[in-house]
Amino acid sequence: MTSEVKLKTGGDPRSLPDYAALRDEISKLTHPARPDVDWRYVETLCLRLYEHNGVELQTASWYTIARMHTTGLSGLNEGLALIVALTRHHWSVMWPLNTHARLEIITGLFNRLQKTLRAMPPDDRDNLPLLYQTETFLKALSDTLARHELKQSSKVALPEAMVKGYITRLENQPVQDEASSPVTLPAQALRSDAPDVQGHQPLPHSRLVYVVSETKTEPTSSLQNSPSTFLKPFVTGVCAALLTVSVVIPGWQFLTQPSPAEQQLRALLAPPPDVLSADQMTQLSRTPSLLNHASEWITLSGQQITRLTELPLAYNLQRSAQLLQQLMVLFPDNPRVQEMVDNWQKSVRSRALPEEAMTGWNEGMTRLQQLAERLNRLDEQRGKYMTVSELKTEVFGIMQAFNRHIPAEEQLRRYGEAHNQNGSEQQQKKVENGLVELVSRYWVLTQTSGQGT
Repeated sequence: MTSEVKLKTGGDPRSLPDYAALRDEISKLTHPARPDVDWRYVETLCLRLYEHNGVELQTASWYTIARMHTTGLSGLNEGLALIVALTRHHWSVMWPLNTHARLEIITGLFNRLQKTLRAMPPDDRDNLPLLYQTETFLKALSDTLARHELKQSSKVALPEAMVKGYITRLENQPVQDEASSPVTLPAQALRSDAPDVQGHQPLPHSRLVYVVSETKTEPTSSLQNSPSTFLKPFVTGVCAALLTVSVVIPGWQFLTQPSPAEQQLRALLAPPPDVLSADQMTQLSRTPSLLNHASEWITLSGQQITRLTELPLAYNLQRSAQLLQQLMVLFPDNPRVQEMVDNWQKSVRSRALPEEAMTGWNEGMTRLQQLAERLNRLDEQRGKYMTVSELKTEVFGIMQAFNRHIPAEEQLRRYGEAHNQNGSEQQQKKVENGLVELVSRYWVLTQTSGQGT
């Protein structure tokens, strides 16, 4: 191994002939005539740029797309591994320096990745190890973008969701053959015996070693021409270590991959995604691919709305109870679980409508009915009557019964009245509390009668 196989961080490649040729080839993607892109040629040009200029974001993005077209998921993982290393360790110096330009490149990569996956979706369980690695690389890239506050605008969540969907679908497929298939590791390092990049001929697949710890900015040729003999064993050790890590880490990730049941548990406990912000919707509406798949998005949205409509009245309480029951089965002897159950039950009962408040309306209506019947009887008996004092006493008792708890519909009427007159937030809070009390009491009653879980 020598230093000649190392990939360094590159600068602006736009003045290089290979970059111009690469840009022209990629531009076929948006050409009105839609000519075929020679992805082998794109791959070759990228490798030449790596050798002469180094690794930068634009070429790495195009290389990832090319590798995906030529070798599928393994090529995609190779490119993503390179981009993850570049963005994680050299964000401050990588080209292009402009954040907006970087965001355009990353967004374009994700859009192209989704289109390619749709065109050739993985439909074999043998692809699961590669999909797990793709998911890992996308998560690492998502974390890096989040640190720079670019996660949402980059739309990384879309390819992440697509890959997770493929994983779930393949995991649910019946296993046709129990014999274990060999694990294909992502190509993350360039072997020391990689062929020299010359001309535009397609090259054999090589593994790229991107030396992320590199801090010097001198050209590679200066290292090659250095007569210092002590660098040779050092460079050999560095390359050997990088190659070992590139093989061991993905293998370890595959062996420690959680079971499908554990993955389902983690997905169940993940917080629900937020709706798109106004800026995200504006950016997404300008994406050409959105209109091409309008029917799909509308159908999926309609299905989600139907699911939400069919949720039970006290869905949040029902799901909480199911999660607690799940914990009690999985960790029956853990004191924290029992403490969580007790605290949750106390919280629900404290928010539920008090039992005494439930009788107010019924008592008031009963007494009102009794008063009406008494007045009717007096009307039929001449000479019989109620004194004003007796009537006031009955009316006062009825009003007390009705005022014991104001019904939710009356609170809503008052809130609507106050809202039309720019009413206070206090009235809105009263309405919300009243509805929470009703739903919580409803839940307690269903559990008492044995209807819930």
